[in-house]
Amino acid sequence: MGVMVETDSLSLKKMIDKQWNVPWELVERVEEIRIFVHKLQASLTHTFREGNCVADVLANEVVESQSTKEYNTFQELPSSIRRH
Repeated sequence: MGVMVETDSLSLKKMIDKQWNVPWELVERVEEIRIFVHKLQASLTHTFREGNCVADVLANEVVESQSTKEYNTFQELPSSIRRH
């Protein structure tokens, strides 16, 4: 079984799946992603932004604090994240 990759960008998913044309300035990057997805035998799925809120909160926390944080258990997560 491969890896499941979720994206909240439906347009990116469609470009990777070759359903949409890729803007010329993104061609190389999208091809790199396609190769990587293939090597991992990954399944690429779309999730709505609401389903990505935990990742967004964690990313914002790192950007705002400008430091690296590691959580090893669910209980270590900030309560604002655990609610999601």
